[in-house]
Amino acid sequence: MRDHAVIGRKVAERGSMDGLVRDLGCPDRCVAAAEVLVSGGEVAAEAIVRGLTDELSPVQWLDAVPVLQHIGDAAFDRLVQGLLDASTAEAKDRIGLAFTRLGAGFLDQYVTAMSHTSAFVRCQAVVGIRLCEGAGVSTVPALLPLLGDPDPEVARQAQDTLVIRGKETEASLVPLLQQIRRAGPGRQRARALAVLAALGGETVLPAQDVAALERLIRVKLPDDRPAASGACWNHWIAVPSGDQAGIISILGLTDPRPVTFALGNDIVDSDGHDTEPGSHGRFTRVFVTPELDGWTFVLGAWCDPCNAERSEDVLRLCTLLSSRYGRADAYYYGAQTDAPMRTTTALKAMAPRGSSLSTARCSDATARPAKARIICSPWAIP
Repeated sequence: MRDHAVIGRKVAERGSMDGLVRDLGCPDRCVAAAEVLVSGGEVAAEAIVRGLTDELSPVQWLDAVPVLQHIGDAAFDRLVQGLLDASTAEAKDRIGLAFTRLGAGFLDQYVTAMSHTSAFVRCQAVVGIRLCEGAGVSTVPALLPLLGDPDPEVARQAQDTLVIRGKETEASLVPLLQQIRRAGPGRQRARALAVLAALGGETVLPAQDVAALERLIRVKLPDDRPAASGACWNHWIAVPSGDQAGIISILGLTDPRPVTFALGNDIVDSDGHDTEPGSHGRFTRVFVTPELDGWTFVLGAWCDPCNAERSEDVLRLCTLLSSRYGRADAYYYGAQTDAPMRTTTALKAMAPRGSSLSTARCSDATARPAKARIICSPWAIP
C-alpha cells in the first residue's frame, strides 16, 4: 500500500506541475505559476520540457525561458535531454528556441555542450552562443575545432557564429584563423578562410590565399554569366550606357578588381548587413556591371538614395552622370516589406526588369568619393 501511495503522490505531483506549466501561457495565472515552478527545481524543468514537447500546449519558449533560467543547471540538462528525445520537427524547434535563448549565464554549459556526441545538440549549443551578448574570447577555443565538424550544419553554424561574434575579438581571432590557413588542421581550413574574409576581407588574408582566389576568378571568368542580386536590401544606380570606364571615372571609383557575378553579389549582400553603429564598411565598395541590355548598373549601399548620409551625394552623382549620358536613376528596394524608392535626375523610368546585376567596390566611408576601391565585374578591366 505504501508503494501505491508513493506512486500516486508522484503522479499527482506531475499532474500539478503540468498544470502549472500550462498556466505559464495564461496571462492571469502566469506570474503565480512561475514562482511555484522556480521552486520546483529539476521536477519543474522536466515538466516545462514536456510542455514544450507537446505541440498542443499553450506554453511558448518566451514563457518558459525566465523560469528555466532561474532553475539553472538542472533546466539546461533537461533541455539537452529534450533535444535528444523530441520526435517531431516542431517539438525540436520549440525546445531548441528555449535552449538557445537561456543567455550568457549559461555560456559555460553551452561550451561544454559543443562537444556532445549528438550533432543536433552541438548545433543548438553553437546557436546559443551566437545569441549570447558578450560571448567572445572564452568561446573561441571551443568554436574553432567545429569549423571542421563532420556534420556540415554544425560546421556552418560555427562559421556563422565566429563571423558574428568574432567582431568582438577580431584582434585575437584573426591570428588564430591565419594559423589554421597556414598549418591546418585541414578540415578547418576552408571555413577559416570564409571567416577571415568576412571579418577583414583581403587585408587579413594570407598572400597565398589572395593569389589562389585571383587564380580561381581568372579560371571562372570565361564561363561567367550574369546573375540576379538576391540581397535583402538593394541599392543601385542605373545608367543607360555601356561606357563602364567613363561611369567609373565620373563616380570617382578607384582600384578596380575583377570578380565573378556570384562574388560581386555576395559582397553587396554582405556589405548591406554591416549596420553596426559608427561603421561605414557598407559604403566602401560597389559592384559595377558590364553593359546589360544597354544599361550599366552600380550596386551597393553607397548608391542608396534614401540614406541620410548618402542621399545628397547620390543625387549629385546622378546629376553628373545624366549630364553625360542623358539620364541616371538611383533606386532602393528592400525585401523586408520596404517600399521601393527612387531619386532620378532625368526621365522617371525603371531599369529593365530581369537585368542581371554584379558588384564592385565604391568610394570610402565619407559622403564624397575620395580615394576608393572598387571591385568590378570581369568585363570592367581590359
